[in-house]
Amino acid sequence: MKEQKEILNLNEYNNEIVKIGTNHHTCEPAQPNFNELYQSYSRNLYAYLRYSICSKDIADNIFQETWLALFELLQTKKEIANVHSLLITIASRKFIDVLRKQKNKNKIKSLEETSPKSLLKK
Repeated sequence: MKEQKEILNLNEYNNEIVKIGTNHHTCEPAQPNFNELYQSYSRNLYAYLRYSICSKDIADNIFQETWLALFELLQTKKEIANVHSLLITIASRKFIDVLRKQKNKNKIKSLEETSPKSLLKK
């Protein structure tokens, strides 16, 4: 009987090991346990977001969206080399999306203020 090896990923930031491994019944890669990942990485991720983003509400939304994105990714991806790096990348891209939306809203507001109708009202 072949010995099945587990792939271990050492989390550099809090020295915890995340087992990705193999499913012993099907010999296919096992999905990381989402709850374990959340317990291991949520505090660091939230601290990063609160440090980087002034608005608590925006940081909270991005925190939730990041975990949702990771959950969806775990449904399709067989192996994650560095979970912490992936979470920071997802969160950063979500924040960039928020900035883009705010920028577009500001452009729309400035266009509305300079539209011919708004000029006639003044």
